[in-house]
Amino acid sequence: MLSEAIHVAVPTAFDKDENLDTIATIKHIQHLAEAGVRSVLLAGSTGEQHSMSTDEKIELAKAVNKTSISHDLECLFGVSAVRQKDAENLLTALNELDSIKAILLGFPPYIRPCQKELLFYIRSLVNLSQKPVILYDNLARTGTGLDFKGWQEVLDLPQVIGVKNLSEKSWIAPLKARYPYLHFYAGGEEELLSNIEAGCTRLSSVIGNLYPQQILEEVAPLLEGKSHCISSDLQDKIDQLSRHSSVPYLKEKIGQQGLAMYCRAPLGQK
Repeated sequence: MLSEAIHVAVPTAFDKDENLDTIATIKHIQHLAEAGVRSVLLAGSTGEQHSMSTDEKIELAKAVNKTSISHDLECLFGVSAVRQKDAENLLTALNELDSIKAILLGFPPYIRPCQKELLFYIRSLVNLSQKPVILYDNLARTGTGLDFKGWQEVLDLPQVIGVKNLSEKSWIAPLKARYPYLHFYAGGEEELLSNIEAGCTRLSSVIGNLYPQQILEEVAPLLEGKSHCISSDLQDKIDQLSRHSSVPYLKEKIGQQGLAMYCRAPLGQK
């Protein structure tokens, strides 16, 4: 089970030739850990994982697994693929890595499976996982999602411990009533207050890559119900991110802090 209410969804570093840069990715994670972050998500939420081969994802996971920093953090890893076989191969490799504490299972992008096909995909991968699973509902990227009946079916699976970014906010309350042990994650800081009001008690943070201490200090009380607002300074930073292509913006700002991270085209092109 995951104990941290906030994890930071880290961008994947690539070099100037668009090759995977595990060293830079790990250096960024170390920077976050030194700032107080106790949980990170790799290969998930930024969309970049869909530019990566299964071998690249496994290489990244194994590189993190070898570092001492992984023993001090809750490391989550994203699993999502157009082909279910690719997702199965990645998940099989992740099962063998002790540092990976949980899986963020995204739905297949672009191909838009029907409800029966999507249920088959979810059940197959959840049953294959030897680690806790958070299901990631992201209609903006995948174009398809479960209906309410489908959610009721998959949330009964014993490995499932949470849901991220549930697209229909009105479903959170009845699902929490039926599954009080599940965690509901807000996906990013946009609409954070409304997501918390709808029932989210955990956060998959994006802006935490740039302002980790501020996110931990201001958002943790919100998730615990001890506060009901965020500072105008943090809101300005969230709004600034929302006005840009998020991954290039993050990598540019991280680069200004001394760590070069590049995007794979067309991202980052001006």
